[in-house]
Amino acid sequence: MALLIVVTLWNNKIIYEEEAYMKRIKFKKSIIIVVSIAMILLMVGCANKEEKEKSSKAFSNAESLFQSENYSEAIEEYKKVIEEDDDYEQAQKKIEEAEDTLYRDKMSQVNQMAENKYYDEAISALKDMLNNFDNDEIKKLIDLYKQEFTDEILLVAKSYADEKDYCNAVIYMSSISSSKENYDSEIIESKLSEYKQSLEDYALTQSEVLVEEKKYDDAVSLLENASGAMPDNKKISAKLKEISDTKPVTLSDIKVTNSDKFEQITDNAVEDTIGNTYAPGNLFEIHESWGNGFGEFYLGKEYKKLTGVIAPSDKCGNCTGRLEIYSNDKMIYSVKFNRKTTPVSIDLGISNSEWLKIQVAYVETDDSDGNPYVLLSDFQLDK
Repeated sequence: MALLIVVTLWNNKIIYEEEAYMKRIKFKKSIIIVVSIAMILLMVGCANKEEKEKSSKAFSNAESLFQSENYSEAIEEYKKVIEEDDDYEQAQKKIEEAEDTLYRDKMSQVNQMAENKYYDEAISALKDMLNNFDNDEIKKLIDLYKQEFTDEILLVAKSYADEKDYCNAVIYMSSISSSKENYDSEIIESKLSEYKQSLEDYALTQSEVLVEEKKYDDAVSLLENASGAMPDNKKISAKLKEISDTKPVTLSDIKVTNSDKFEQITDNAVEDTIGNTYAPGNLFEIHESWGNGFGEFYLGKEYKKLTGVIAPSDKCGNCTGRLEIYSNDKMIYSVKFNRKTTPVSIDLGISNSEWLKIQVAYVETDDSDGNPYVLLSDFQLDK
């Protein structure tokens, strides 16, 4: 019985000590919770204070920006003002006011662009405005200016086409292709295709006319311009190659291998003895003085015909000279001339000619006085 009493007392002691321990644990937890809540409240208070300071600074910055009419940045600063800020309502009003002012300013700029027919820039500006101002007025203006831009493109291109300047019509319409979202691309592409066909027809036909008139350089220039406008056009490229490969070569384009008293005239026009004027460039003057004057050229058997005009230069004395043309050291043409000689056209076959030599010799006469001078004008070699 005594043992039972002892055991019971011991158990009661253990239970008491455990309860006391648990009470101490709960108390400590309570202290920790209280401290934590206090710290959180303190941090929140600090954070709120910091946020309010940032908000106040943002409002101040926004006001300065607004006063300097920097409305876009002002709006961004006003949006940083928090609801707890006393200036929040004022910030919202200022945002609305700034947006309204900004909208009117941008619309004024857009309308000015359109008045100056800068439709591409006007439409792009309107599309940018949609990011901040999504309204029907902007969308309607985009549609309006898109149509006006399309009409303006067609009008400018037509002004070229009416003058048969299809090349610039195509170049112009192609140059605005990067702005296709700002005009009616279906209409423009259709008209561009039409002008490309007109350019192809005109370039091919007119180049043939120019070739018939022996205006080879003009034909090549026309086709080069057309090819620049339409680099992928195979017909124009083929015609350009054909004419370039077959067009005559001027004598001035061929290197003079050997010469004496043989001068190319490059500066000023010169006259013959009867007053005809000859343009510089593909123009040579040869004279005899104590020996024949001559010029020698390497042809490499590439040419079939030599054409040109011979005339006595106004420098020619009262004497007689003889112009001689040689192919591979064999004379194929000879003509005498003096101051009374009128211009002479030549047309000589020179197939298989490797070397060409043109020279002037003196012809002895009873009344000779001075030296013979002769002009070679517009000499060309046909392939």
